[in-house]
Amino acid sequence: MTVEHHPRHRCTECRGWFRPAPTATTTQRVCSPACRASRDRKLALIRRDHDLPASRDDERQRQCACRARRKAAPAAASPGVTGPPVTPRHAPPSAHDPLRLQQILLDSWDKEAARSRATLARLLAGFTGVSGASGETRPTPAGPMSRATLPTEMASFLDGS
Repeated sequence: MTVEHHPRHRCTECRGWFRPAPTATTTQRVCSPACRASRDRKLALIRRDHDLPASRDDERQRQCACRARRKAAPAAASPGVTGPPVTPRHAPPSAHDPLRLQQILLDSWDKEAARSRATLARLLAGFTGVSGASGETRPTPAGPMSRATLPTEMASFLDGS
């Protein structure tokens, strides 16, 4: 009994040697499914480049069909569900938390009181959403202010005395 050996071929993708399938000795160009996929991608790219308008037309039709399938899928998937369709979105805004705001203000106050008065005023205006003087602007304390006396001067200023 004689064993027929098929000649080895060189894979066009990985350049490795392989023995082609007995039914495809003259036509097989690649050694594995991974190389086949790679070769198919390259050939499709070349084919699209040769006839660009037709390939764009094909892509447009493919996208249109895909969008139509997607649009029809949610309605067919849940016929018993009523109400508006549920779509993924951002989480709703969290509820107003006055304690958190108070903590932020106090932390900022401590940090900014040590730095500068102008920065503190700008930061507080940003938190409250108000810029500039309000309708009940009190006169500023007489005399120059310093960082050393700021806490006592601010306390008397806020008390209205």
